Amino acid sequence: MDNTPWWATGAFWAGIVISAVLSIFINVLTNIYNSKVQDLLENRKVISHEKRRSKAVRVHKLVVQLHSGERDKTRYVVLQCTTILFAFIAAATSLTATFVILALAPLVDHFDLADPIQLRIWAVVFILTLLAYFSITIVFIRMIRLNRVGNAVAKFAEYEKAFKERWGERQIH
Repeated sequence: MDNTPWWATGAFWAGIVISAVLSIFINVLTNIYNSKVQDLLENRKVISHEKRRSKAVRVHKLVVQLHSGERDKTRYVVLQCTTILFAFIAAATSLTATFVILALAPLVDHFDLADPIQLRIWAVVFILTLLAYFSITIVFIRMIRLNRVGNAVAKFAEYEKAFKERWGERQIH
């Protein structure tokens, strides 16, 4: 065993030299691409803002149509509730099928992916579980949207004022 101190070894100084060369290289690249990265981030902010504005304008048009009677409120609620109901039924059916498959699957001492029966069982269980989660997500999204649109139609004056404050008068049409 060599009694050389750690700071006197070749590996230590090689690490210092490599780190210095890499830091200079990274610094040069940072200076070259800094404006491009800033432009990219700024464009992403603008695009994100435009998407939010576009979505807000679409919801606003829907609320205005429902409030003015141009679109039938009852038909809108029935369509939303039907979508919610079908998605909930799909989630319940998927979870029920998952539990039935797991209950009927043969018991094994160890999990083995080489066994094609086990692999098929777990693949089907995984797919059905994903379908259930997807369906439940649709249920919650639709319920939240129905609640927001319903509140906006019920309190139209407050909604209209808040919309104009946030997005401005020109954004409506």
